[in-house]
Amino acid sequence: MAKETFDVAVAFAPQSGEGVYDPTLDAIAANLSGDPDGTDDGLLLGDPESGVAESGLALSIGRVGRPKAYLAGSFTRSISDFLRAEVRSLAFSFPWCGSRRTTTTPVDADFQALRGVEAILGGTGLIGAAYAAGTGWHYKFGASVPFSGLLYYFGNRLELLDCRTSSLTFSYTPGSIPIATAEIAVGSIKDPSSDTIAPAALPTLDYGAQADESAAVVESIGHQWGGITRGFSSLDLVIAPEVQDIPDSNANNGVIREASGRETTINATIFADDTDAVYALKQAFADSLTDLGAWEFQVGAAAGAAEIAKAILVTAPRLELETTDPDRLGTFAVNTVTLHPRSSAANNELNMIMV
Repeated sequence: MAKETFDVAVAFAPQSGEGVYDPTLDAIAANLSGDPDGTDDGLLLGDPESGVAESGLALSIGRVGRPKAYLAGSFTRSISDFLRAEVRSLAFSFPWCGSRRTTTTPVDADFQALRGVEAILGGTGLIGAAYAAGTGWHYKFGASVPFSGLLYYFGNRLELLDCRTSSLTFSYTPGSIPIATAEIAVGSIKDPSSDTIAPAALPTLDYGAQADESAAVVESIGHQWGGITRGFSSLDLVIAPEVQDIPDSNANNGVIREASGRETTINATIFADDTDAVYALKQAFADSLTDLGAWEFQVGAAAGAAEIAKAILVTAPRLELETTDPDRLGTFAVNTVTLHPRSSAANNELNMIMV
C-alpha cells in the first residue's frame, strides 16, 4: 500500500438558520472555489505560518462515549456507548484584508468580504452591510449567525454544522500583513448516516485573487488614539464571544451553541507622544465616557476604479483603559496597554470597514 499524500482545503459559508447545512458546500464534488472575481463557494487560503503543514488549519477530532459498567469480577470495560464524534478544537488563520476583487467604477458590493471570511465574521457577531458614509462594506456587531464548514484533509471530507466563532484575533505586525485567527466552536459534525464514510478525492481548488494578489501591509496606517497620531510596535485586537452550550432535544447531538456575551480587547504596545506624554496615565483616571479617546487606523489605500480592494478601516468611538505598563524600545518611551472598545449606543463600539 502506498502512503497517502498530504493535502488540505478549508471552506466556510453562512447558514440560513440553525441546523441547516449550507447547500452550496453540501453539493461540492469536483470543484471548490474561493475566487472573489468568479465563483466563491467559501474556499479560503490559510496563513503559511500557522496550523499544520503551512495550511493555517489546526484540528482535533474525538469520539465521545458513555462508559459501560465493569465486567463482573474485573475492572475491564467493553466499548463505551457511542454518543457522537466531535471536533475538540478547530482554529484557522488567514490573511486579513479586503475582498481583493477588481473594481470597475467602485460600488459597495465590490468590497464585501469573501464568503468564507463573512461566515467567520458573522459567527463572531460582526454583520456586514453597505457603508453609509462612503463606498465600502461596513462590519459592526449584531446577532451572530451560525455557519457551515467543509474540510478536506488527505482523503477525509468533514462537514461541520452550526459553527460559532469563539475567538477571533486580528494581529497587526508592522512591516507584515495582518493575520486573523479564528477559534471555532463546532456545533456538530454533520450526520454521515446518509453518506458513506469513504475516501474523498480533493476537489479542484480555485483561490483566484486570494492566491494572485498581495494583502495590504501594516505601514503608514495613520494609527490614532485619543486624537493623537502615534504608531504601535505590536497590536492584537481580540473579539471573544461567550459561546454557551444549551441542551435541546431537537438539535443535532442534543445541544445548540449560542452566543451569550462578548468581550473585545486590544493588547498593544504604543509609542508615547510628546503632544500628550501622560495621556495613558490620564486614561487610568477616566470616570466618564466622554473622557475616553477615539481609535482609528487604516491598512491599505482605498480602492478606486479598476483597482484591487484590499484596505480595511478600523475605528472605535471610545477606548477604555484596563492597564498601562511603561516600557522602552530603543530610546523611545512606549506604553503596553490593554484597552476595551466602549460606546453608549448598542453594538456601536467597533467598526471594521472594507474600502
